[in-house]
Amino acid sequence: MTECTVSQNTDIITFALSEVCSHFNITMSELKGKSRKAPLPDVRKIACFVLYKKGFRYTKIAGAVNYRDHSAVCYAMKQLDNIHNKELRALYQGFFHREIKPAKSTVYSCPFDLRTQLQPFSNGNEFETWKDNNCAKCDNYESISTKLKDAKCKYSFILDLASVSSGTVKLETCKAIGCTYSPLYKSVQIWQHCSKFKNTDAIF
Repeated sequence: MTECTVSQNTDIITFALSEVCSHFNITMSELKGKSRKAPLPDVRKIACFVLYKKGFRYTKIAGAVNYRDHSAVCYAMKQLDNIHNKELRALYQGFFHREIKPAKSTVYSCPFDLRTQLQPFSNGNEFETWKDNNCAKCDNYESISTKLKDAKCKYSFILDLASVSSGTVKLETCKAIGCTYSPLYKSVQIWQHCSKFKNTDAIF
């Protein structure tokens, strides 16, 4: 997986598509190309769903994967919902339940250094479940920003980015969200409910 640094110019779409390409061992050109050779058509459908989960509109997704228009994205989403399409669903399950392996990063000798990189979630599915129970219900969450400076909640932006790139975030981010941290093993467990959660209509 490609290591990345969160910055104002970070493009979530690029990282998301790169993660899909890495998992299925294809190039970005193949993903965006016209070839119908298996499994490319199905991988493109999965790429559409990944971007959809990140909050992008169908028109934006169509441009990202080089589809003709938004109607092609609609068709791809319907195919993913088809329980009889076993081959596609198997690819889908394989991607979203994949193990997230942290990329190589700077190792800080002090385990209490707030820059220490940690892996808060073991796989993509675990992250999506946590996100559905927190970010999706939070007043501060929005998923249309592609730059950190524009994000309404910078912590959800950082987690979104980590889920499609290295899988790691700084200890500083984990502490801000709420976590149990073991400096001895440099392991972290994110709290079930985010400390930044805000919703006037919901009660944990």
